[in-house]
Amino acid sequence: MLDWRTGATLQMTGTAEIIWEASGPGSQCAVELTIQRVVQLAGVSPLSWGAAELSPANPV
Repeated sequence: MLDWRTGATLQMTGTAEIIWEASGPGSQCAVELTIQRVVQLAGVSPLSWGAAELSPANPV
């Protein structure tokens, strides 16, 4: 995962399992994650974004 504001990344490794009997409104399945390792790196991405702005082409 990337933090667009700071350029930090969060890398996770592990296993994922699809649960087809997931309950909930409109759900067909769920994904259960078992995280085995997490690595956080600061400032590794040269890309950054700020807060979203509305397009001037959109009507009010």
